[in-house]
Amino acid sequence: PSNYEIKRNSSERKDSISDDSRININSSNTRKKSGIDGPIKLSTSKREKKETIIWGPTGVEPWSASMITGIDWKSLTIPASLPITVDVAPSAEELQRDYTHNSYTLIHAIPPQNEIDKKKKSIQNGNIHNEKTTICDNMERQRITFDELIDQRLSQGFQMIVEIPNHICQNMFESIRRAGYKQTEYNRLLSIGRIYHTLSLVIEENQSQDTVVIYVQQHKPQNVFQPKSVHYKYRFQCPDSSDYDPACYELQLESLESFSWNLVDNVVGNHGTGDHKLSDVCINKYIY
Repeated sequence: PSNYEIKRNSSERKDSISDDSRININSSNTRKKSGIDGPIKLSTSKREKKETIIWGPTGVEPWSASMITGIDWKSLTIPASLPITVDVAPSAEELQRDYTHNSYTLIHAIPPQNEIDKKKKSIQNGNIHNEKTTICDNMERQRITFDELIDQRLSQGFQMIVEIPNHICQNMFESIRRAGYKQTEYNRLLSIGRIYHTLSLVIEENQSQDTVVIYVQQHKPQNVFQPKSVHYKYRFQCPDSSDYDPACYELQLESLESFSWNLVDNVVGNHGTGDHKLSDVCINKYIY
């Protein structure tokens, strides 16, 4: 078996007697040549022979950190570790021909100032008592909720497109104006697979100082991906049984297009309170 340790003693070797005799002869010659009487340390060499460890699938290779003798389980981790940014976006023709568009608005209360101060202090140095209180302006308080919506998507496999293409910016700003909002500089474009989300921190007319308004637009493909289920059949043996019993398991991918991100956004905007519980909108790790 691979990565198996074999310890070989000098007594197990066929030529162990000749080795010992050669060592004794060499040691006697050394004494004569050097003219120094005294014992020669032979126990060290014998100890090194007894503790020799052989590695590898054949048992003869020396140990190495780069040795691969089995399955690389890290490469089979799901989902794959992708970069947080990407520069791939559909063209204007593809958006019009192959995608559907829908949007919704999130209007929620801003977290209290004391909660914001505690969060900022804990992030800075992990201590919420020794830092001076810093007053956040209204836009910075709104950005906390806005950034949290982005973080939720990034943690579930979304990638951020740093430079938003011009044709997507035009469609995004036109949709914001038609909805009756005023655009700001805080706009983000994220994607996962064939799905694209744009999040915009907007300003509403006669908006309260304690509310945040976020405009979300979703671009989904018209041809919805239908994942095929795989029926996996196998046999297993229980520890107290001598027979192999048949069993089956159904493997099926999650449909990203049918996931309700508006429920997740509302739970995040309400700070975990409201009609929906966190368990009702639990997000799974997707395979796409």
